[in-house]
Amino acid sequence: MHFLDQAKIYLRSGAGGQGAVSFRREKYVEYGGPDGGDGGKGGDIIFEAVPGLNTLIDFRYAQHFKAQRGFGGAGKNRTGAGGDDLVIKASDGKLLNFTVPKGTTFTTGGKQVSLSELKPGAKLTAPVSTGSDGQIVTSISVAKGKVFVVTPPDGVTLSLAEGTKELVIPAGTTFMVDGKKLTASELKPGMMVEATIVTTAADGTSAASAPALSGALLIAHEAGSEDLPAAGTRLPLFAALGAACLALGFALLAFRKPVSQLQ
Repeated sequence: MHFLDQAKIYLRSGAGGQGAVSFRREKYVEYGGPDGGDGGKGGDIIFEAVPGLNTLIDFRYAQHFKAQRGFGGAGKNRTGAGGDDLVIKASDGKLLNFTVPKGTTFTTGGKQVSLSELKPGAKLTAPVSTGSDGQIVTSISVAKGKVFVVTPPDGVTLSLAEGTKELVIPAGTTFMVDGKKLTASELKPGMMVEATIVTTAADGTSAASAPALSGALLIAHEAGSEDLPAAGTRLPLFAALGAACLALGFALLAFRKPVSQLQ
């Protein structure tokens, strides 16, 4: 899909309809007087928040919006019909996390910049082609923790105050450890890192507020109970593999003993 987060549009509500100039003329009625009706009310412009809409790309091609004008009045004090309201569909304002293809460039401030050069708060002025639809950001938090295990090429499990958490490392992310800049592959268990953790989900609500970014940016994906076991890490899998290898070792040892006794 194409993603754009800034657009300039021009809006005009509908003008009121023209009033009618009319005088009452009726047999046996003296001094009938004016009886022209008022013009109808002009249409309003209404923005409708659409949950499934997550880009402003439509406003790049249609920038001028004008509601319908009210209809004119008529004699016998008849008021003109009101103009139709104009409904504009827009994003519901939720924070979204996008994954963009490698090498994607962005236009901001009239300049082309890479993903690593993009700064928080920058306004995109040209559409960006993303690999998939954005995921809703449910929370943003800054945390410090120790590296528990690294799962190349883009996974890391941190030991935080609330427990261990499995996170995804975006491509090109670097970590500051003891004043040195390290890549994901250079992380070692026990290293202390600081990161901004962005939690995303297929469905949810936008984060109420976003703190200032600090350290590396890591992604945490929420999942339902049917998607993950009770422990949301790969540790149970590693334990099961270790137990299987240990059982196989004992079986081989027990098999070799009778053979050696026969010799």
